[in-house]
Amino acid sequence: MRLTSLAVILQSASFFVTTFAVGTKSHINEEDKEFDCSGRKFLPAEYNHVERMQLTDPVNELGLTMDGIYKDLLQDRTEKGMCAFKDKDDGYYKYFQLINLWTSRKVENGNAMYSYILVSDRNNRANAMIKRMTIYAVDGTSKESYSICKIR
Repeated sequence: MRLTSLAVILQSASFFVTTFAVGTKSHINEEDKEFDCSGRKFLPAEYNHVERMQLTDPVNELGLTMDGIYKDLLQDRTEKGMCAFKDKDDGYYKYFQLINLWTSRKVENGNAMYSYILVSDRNNRANAMIKRMTIYAVDGTSKESYSICKIR
């Protein structure tokens, strides 16, 4: 009976624990941080000196928030490798779209636009980079998806 009670308590407690499926590592010197977004590399000299726009919630018509998107990306079990810097001093996060660093290309059913979002903590340290892909279809519809970039 006691073992069963303990199992139920432990199972209930697991709902309150946030786990990170992607790899995180402790912060390093800011000037040494590099992000790799599917071959597109970002160095501090670039992402710290480009025009940015802070994203506030919600970020799309579905009501998604950047905090929710970032949390989901950190818990994605399909992502491999180190993807974020993290420690106990992170606190809350801020999200900045890097205005002039977007790219686009033709895809089978329209155009794909790639934009990049820098994740910073309360100490203004770079934590992660998120790639947002928006596909604008020829029928006038659009679809967004997000992926987290690797850290180097």
